Amino acid sequence: MRYLAIYLILLTHISMGQFQGQPFIDNYAPEQYQGGMQNWWIIQDSLGNIYSANNRGVLRYDGTSWSLIDFALGKKTRSLDISKDGLIYVGGENELGYLKADESGALYYHSLIDLLAEEYRSFEDVWRVLCLGDDVYFQTFSEVFHYSGDSVKSIKHQSNLSFGFKFGGTIGVGDYDQGLLYYVNGEWLQIPGGGFFKNKEISSVIWNNSGWLVAAVDDGLYQLGTDGTLNRWGEEVAKLDRFTKDYLLRLTNENIALATRNNGLIILDPSGNMIAHFTKERGLNSQAVLNIYEDREGNLWCGLNDGLSKIELAGSFSHLSEEIGIQGAGYNVFVDDNKLYLCARNGLFLIDQSDSKVISAELVGTETGQTFGVNKIGNDLLLAAHSGAYRVEDDNGLSQLSDKDGWWGFLPIPDREDLVVAGTYDGLYLMSKQSASSQNITKIHGFDESSRLMVFENQQTIWVSHGYKGAFRLTLSKDFRTVINSEHYGSENGFPSNTNINVFELLDHILFTSSQGIFTYNTQLKKIVPFKPLDELLLDNTVYDMSADSFGNVYFIGKNEVGVLRRSFDGAFSKDVSIFEGIRPLLNDDFPLVRVVDDHNVIFGAKEGFIHFDPTSLELEVEPIKTYMTSLSSSLKSDSLKLETFYFVDHPDEQIELPYAERSMRVSFSAPHFTNPVEYSTQMEGLDNNQWTEWSNQTFREFSSLMEGSYRFSVKAKTSTNRVSEPVTIVINIAPPWYRSVPFLIAVGLFLFGLLVIFFVNQRRKYKNEREGMMITQQKELSRKDSLLEEISSKSQLEIQRLENEKSVIALEHKSRELASSTMNLLKKNETMKKIMSDLKSLKTDLENSSGPSKAIARIIKNIDRSMNSDQDWDTFQMYFDEVHGDFSRKLRDAYPQITPTELKLCTFIRLNMSSKDIANLLNVSIRSVETNRYRFRKKLNLDHDTNLTSFIMEL
Repeated sequence: MRYLAIYLILLTHISMGQFQGQPFIDNYAPEQYQGGMQNWWIIQDSLGNIYSANNRGVLRYDGTSWSLIDFALGKKTRSLDISKDGLIYVGGENELGYLKADESGALYYHSLIDLLAEEYRSFEDVWRVLCLGDDVYFQTFSEVFHYSGDSVKSIKHQSNLSFGFKFGGTIGVGDYDQGLLYYVNGEWLQIPGGGFFKNKEISSVIWNNSGWLVAAVDDGLYQLGTDGTLNRWGEEVAKLDRFTKDYLLRLTNENIALATRNNGLIILDPSGNMIAHFTKERGLNSQAVLNIYEDREGNLWCGLNDGLSKIELAGSFSHLSEEIGIQGAGYNVFVDDNKLYLCARNGLFLIDQSDSKVISAELVGTETGQTFGVNKIGNDLLLAAHSGAYRVEDDNGLSQLSDKDGWWGFLPIPDREDLVVAGTYDGLYLMSKQSASSQNITKIHGFDESSRLMVFENQQTIWVSHGYKGAFRLTLSKDFRTVINSEHYGSENGFPSNTNINVFELLDHILFTSSQGIFTYNTQLKKIVPFKPLDELLLDNTVYDMSADSFGNVYFIGKNEVGVLRRSFDGAFSKDVSIFEGIRPLLNDDFPLVRVVDDHNVIFGAKEGFIHFDPTSLELEVEPIKTYMTSLSSSLKSDSLKLETFYFVDHPDEQIELPYAERSMRVSFSAPHFTNPVEYSTQMEGLDNNQWTEWSNQTFREFSSLMEGSYRFSVKAKTSTNRVSEPVTIVINIAPPWYRSVPFLIAVGLFLFGLLVIFFVNQRRKYKNEREGMMITQQKELSRKDSLLEEISSKSQLEIQRLENEKSVIALEHKSRELASSTMNLLKKNETMKKIMSDLKSLKTDLENSSGPSKAIARIIKNIDRSMNSDQDWDTFQMYFDEVHGDFSRKLRDAYPQITPTELKLCTFIRLNMSSKDIANLLNVSIRSVETNRYRFRKKLNLDHDTNLTSFIMEL
């Protein structure tokens, strides 16, 4: 009874949302799931995965991808069931067993054949697997095997059976010889009233309305009471007798689904009335439905003779299209007296639910081509079509009111039920009822533009929008026959451009859509201004059509988005587009249409017919979706499958150990949800800065070249209805590379330690040897250094002597310079004195007549003469000269004792290589006197005539 209340609400959709169409059907061909064509049985596990017993094995579908689990070396599978501990038991061609996850989580088949006695091992196909508590029953057409504990035993042997079924807390079978039997306490007993079904092929037995509903494949449906009473079931049983009845399924909403072998799938209410019929013409992949299963979201899965089909019985969307009789694209809808009129490309169609629960559409009248609008004016239902204007008659026929081409629709004039304005390809027309069978149609003069969308501002003012010319505000005359004033509004006065301007009366306002935002007309300012409540939400979307429900929610179709602006209690709007993403590619992009019929019916125009949306289905509480990991595989090794689904089920925080070589990986995940699109968000702690990624429909996450360490990978899922699953997490531990592993590091450490020991031993030995060698070397070095020091000392003494000699030379050169300077001073002084003395002598001669001055001058001359002949300057000169010339004067006197002072001076000046003139000046004598003294001195020295006096003296 889980979620029974929810599905009881779903049951009422047909009455509340009576125009709900054909549910969306997804077909899966063998080429898509890569398996065999026939699918004999369908189940769903606790995670939501769908399993199908396929000709080539067991198919598994996680909502994202299909996988095929090989069954006993390619044998066909016929039946499946899940035990209370989650094991999937399988029956097939001469095979029975179960699927079990290995250590990595990958499912593999485990056969139970070896537990059977040899005599029972040839039994052909297992057509039913029935799990009840700890017991599992495998049923063939001749045997029923019971598996419990570690044994498989036959409990019905060599019988003539049809199909088995669950009967209360035990199992039952159809036996051609005994009728309906059930198994209890080791015995097979006949079900009360079951003898009626001898020699009948029984496909299903289910509980229904305090009794058992029995499907005889070729003999109809029967209601079998617990007291054995038996009745044909349902008002429409007669219609069903011609169909083979392969399987019955009681749906959670109490309806009955019947799979037929030759006429698709039939849905019956609890009383047996047909409420839906799905065939190959109505969306299935095949007429032969072998098995049916209702998943936890209310979707009905059909195992077909050719593929699989999923019918979204509980989905929010359904088709009103060719499957129910509507042909061509959908343009407009109108509801009148519980009847839905649908304007389509190939005519006007009608859905009338008052006399049948099976939705079906019929063509109104004959084909009229494109139909664009229906409206009721008084008691008349008018149709606007490309081929003219029509009235819909009571018998659903059409009578033409005008054969003029190009009618868009009709709009009643406010407070004038007898008058209506019609929009056409070439302007506006006034229509007034002339009689019960005719309308007076008159052209409204003064406006000739195409007028598909119209809204009255007041009785005399009407707005008309044009696809690429903007909007027109027209003022009508009192009799409504003439446009007396026309105001154009386009890019020059309020709108972003002249294109895509559409006018609507919505939320008690006249609203205009545009290429950028929503606008309204401000009657006080008399200008077009943005409509702020909606403008910001739709600013970046070119909106083509809008419609609002009684709660103020605004449905819209735009260029980039289809959605609803939901109005909260404070009047603010929020945008929701996710749930409509799936239908957006199906919608009519020629004349986009969305119409709110009532709170349970929203109709979209589609490329093929219409799409129905029931908003109340989103408000139902449903079971939360679950997310899980499907696999973790190394990107370096494409066949290195590490993890599978079940690995994460019982251990959501399981730690996965991976070698460093497989640090590049792909983690795949899924949330089995089959009604609405699913998006995923992931987080890798330590890599994503603890932030969840943006929502995406990608079902895997790849990582490359991760460093060693521990990582926590989490994923969560969200449906388009904003249902978010709880995150699931795995811990991935990546081992360091071998060269950074602990054993390797220990080995390296020991190796390095050994090397250090060897190194230190060698170093110690080497140090000892080097120390001994150093002592010998030091002795030699000391001896060498002593010798070197002695050598250096000797060299130092020589260097000192050399330096002293250089010092003496320098001092001698200095004294020579002083001597030369002194000599020059003497020369200059004597010259000066001589000049002064000469001048004074001349002056004396001039003054001889005066005795006083003459005497004074004489004294001066005498003093100067005395000064010139003073020996003081000579003594100073002689001292410097002897220092420079090695005590020349003493040596000369020692060699020639008879030398006179004058001769000594002469020799001194000659030694200085002075000329006779210079010598004469210094001695204050004449040059001749100097030459005479030179001559005399040569004779005193007994010098030869050839010996040069100067050279002789220089050599002394």
